[in-house]
Amino acid sequence: MKADRSTSSYQSIHPIEVGAGARSRDVVGGQGLTLAILMLWTACSLSLIAACGSGNGDSAPIQSSGDAAADHSELPKSVHRAILKDDEDTVLEFIEDGGDPNSVFPETGASGVHIAAMVRDSRCLKLLLEHGANPDQKDEGGSAPIVYALLNNRTENLVCLLEAGASQANVGLNGMSALAAAANLDRPECAEVLLDHGANPLESAGPFGTPLHMASGSMLEDSSEMMSLFLRYLPPDARMDQTDSHGWTPLARAMMFYSPKAAKLLLNAGADPRNCVSKDESVVHMAARCDDVELLQRILESGGVVDAPDRNGQTALHEVAENGNAELAELLLNNHADVNTQDDWGDTPLHLAAERSDDEEEKQRTIECVKLLLKHGADRTIKNNDGQTPLDVAYWLDVEMLLKDDGEG
Repeated sequence: MKADRSTSSYQSIHPIEVGAGARSRDVVGGQGLTLAILMLWTACSLSLIAACGSGNGDSAPIQSSGDAAADHSELPKSVHRAILKDDEDTVLEFIEDGGDPNSVFPETGASGVHIAAMVRDSRCLKLLLEHGANPDQKDEGGSAPIVYALLNNRTENLVCLLEAGASQANVGLNGMSALAAAANLDRPECAEVLLDHGANPLESAGPFGTPLHMASGSMLEDSSEMMSLFLRYLPPDARMDQTDSHGWTPLARAMMFYSPKAAKLLLNAGADPRNCVSKDESVVHMAARCDDVELLQRILESGGVVDAPDRNGQTALHEVAENGNAELAELLLNNHADVNTQDDWGDTPLHLAAERSDDEEEKQRTIECVKLLLKHGADRTIKNNDGQTPLDVAYWLDVEMLLKDDGEG
């Protein structure tokens, strides 16, 4: 393989270092966005770990980027422990003795409300809020108590915070809303609570677009349950095709994150594939990457151009051939894909299928794909920019034999 193929379709948006020789599809689409999300999780998790610590009465003065946490006194470690144990008597005694209900844990700027939000069915949370604690106070990382409840899936504490007037807007890093954070963290029960308290799946989620974008796809989880939930709360005339800071609609994002179930739910709800615009590739490429025949068929039926090239001159048939996916290749070919189109390196889909060098388990997929391409008229004599035919780049002996004979194996 050629080292100059290491450019990703998404590198212009999310720069990622790629090893020499990697093809354009070896880098996961949207990986930069996923890393940003994981950074949010990490930041929140570190705050929680520190907040659960033993405390240190001799800590230095707090320097906080949150809601003026430095203006509050230090939370005594005895009260910190009491909140974690849900010891109402100790917390009430602290307040009645003049203690600040917004006192903060010194290492993170987390208040008693943050800590209580983590504790199952916390009575101390309600107690603190009843005595003037701020439900929207931010810790050093900029996270509100709602984030702590979401991370620990504490729906009962979420209700308590919302009933105390907690805002659902700008609860975490990058201005993320509570509903977007719930989608990000895959907390459908919490998301339903937020939706029942007025959250809007199409509200702003900062650079991430809307909560509907966040629910549209995840590299880590099947997002279809969250998507189904969000779609139930959308009005009939809702705009399904808003774009995020990268110009992606929720449907485009679902396909870029390999979430065919979420993509099909969005199509059922009225999302328009014609609005899935990318300067790097077509909507057919996006659908083909999801490895779902039904999704690809629907995108083609909606008017997707079967031979639209990506930034490297590759069609969707190049992509599925490179992945050894004969089923998707057959669908594209039956929709009149050009079997002999060449990309910027002069390679045809047959070149890419022939040179697959995956393990023995994948060999049969490669053979079936090569057979299919030959059956549909793939020209085994075409040379790429290096003067190589598909036979010259073939990895498996079985594939070499197919390319040497009449293609029938």
